[in-house]
Amino acid sequence: MSTDVSTMGAFSRLFPPSSGCDPGVMDAPAWARPYKSARTRAIIATIALSLILASTLFLVWIIQHYDAAVDLFGDENNLRIGWTVISVAMGLGGVVTFFLWVGRAYRNLPALGANELEYSPRSAIAWWLVPLVSLVVPLRMMIELWRASDPSIRPNGRSDRQRAPFPKLLLTWWIVLWASFLLDRLTISSEDALWFAVVCVLQVPAAGLAIAVIWMIQLRQDAGQTVPAQGGASRLGLILGLTGAGGCLGVIALVVILAVFFLRGAMEKCPPKDFPVYPGAHQTDFNYITSGDTTSCSVGWESDDGSAQVSAFYDSSLTTGAWQLVNKDPESGLWYFQRRTDASVIGRIGFSGNGTQTRIEAEILTGQLPSPSGSP
Repeated sequence: MSTDVSTMGAFSRLFPPSSGCDPGVMDAPAWARPYKSARTRAIIATIALSLILASTLFLVWIIQHYDAAVDLFGDENNLRIGWTVISVAMGLGGVVTFFLWVGRAYRNLPALGANELEYSPRSAIAWWLVPLVSLVVPLRMMIELWRASDPSIRPNGRSDRQRAPFPKLLLTWWIVLWASFLLDRLTISSEDALWFAVVCVLQVPAAGLAIAVIWMIQLRQDAGQTVPAQGGASRLGLILGLTGAGGCLGVIALVVILAVFFLRGAMEKCPPKDFPVYPGAHQTDFNYITSGDTTSCSVGWESDDGSAQVSAFYDSSLTTGAWQLVNKDPESGLWYFQRRTDASVIGRIGFSGNGTQTRIEAEILTGQLPSPSGSP
């Protein structure tokens, strides 16, 4: 009998639990692998879920500043398309990175001493994609993942996991997640501000709780492994820190996206496409400002031709076509014009010569009432 104990002791030293060959788990599944921390995937998933948080806040901004959002994207059709692209990209990013983390975390369970597992890494992901079944089975899988990752019960079998405390955080996340998902897909009038507020209020904690669930499980798995264990306070700090960092990255990404949309829309509108541009002149700058129904476009060009030739071109172009000259101020040298079909679109243009080169500066205002003199 002593020989058997000695043999088992030697076997245990040769194959420690973290190696995936725990003597208590002789029936390890074929997909079992040595432990490999999923922390990198957890960080990526945190960033992706934080982008979802940021996109939800962006949607709130769109609803509150709809006219500005339309101007930002160019028109309502571009706004719908742009928001659809953003929301789909954010959603897919969150789902894919979460699934990648789940697959790696679940594959680690045999190496942590878990046996009698009900699912595999592939089925742990596949059940999420089955309608109706996805309401229940993925929750059971996440509970198994949570309990099997518990460092206080290694190794563990099915009966050990059933006696473990029920993860209330996991259940809270599951309820909030599906409540936000189902409510968002009900046909409700877009003008119902209360309904919209409820959906947004649910979507924000759903993403935040998902981040918390990821890191609670991840830190459980890393405890006692090659990744140093974290204390209770530092665990909370790590979760909050990563959530904050991911949120900052999400805000930065959305700011960049908004800047690109704004720049593209501004370049399309400033100057208007039908505004005459002197042939061969190259644009050097522009400034586009929008406020409600009013926009201001300031743009400059430089030409290698003389000011007399340039001014003759605009004297002809602004008296025919879509624009008309309404006044020339000999003191300032500014010319004032307006659109023929819309008197609320007015502007002024000036020329300054420097040798054989000419600087052209125009300012166009939209949504303005022309003054009696025709000047902006």
